[in-house]
Amino acid sequence: RVKTSSPKVLAELSRRGPVYMLTGDCEANALEAARQLGHDVRFAAIEADLTPEEKLARVKELDGQLKVAAAASGGLQTRLRRGVGGSS
Repeated sequence: RVKTSSPKVLAELSRRGPVYMLTGDCEANALEAARQLGHDVRFAAIEADLTPEEKLARVKELDGQLKVAAAASGGLQTRLRRGVGGSS
């Protein structure tokens, strides 16, 4: 389920640069979430069926490529702050 504030925030972010959806959900659920977010949100990529470790690795990879990286996931944010799952 998409939070009511998400479409507006993600639309603004997608105007500023690439937005990636990294999820542990199946592809069908990820695509449905993207549909619910609306046409104003443009994803550079939607990657589904990822383990928490794969998401963390992908965020770190994108962080090295992009000027700004943010994660919208409680568990992943906690891991990034603590440097768990890889080098900080």
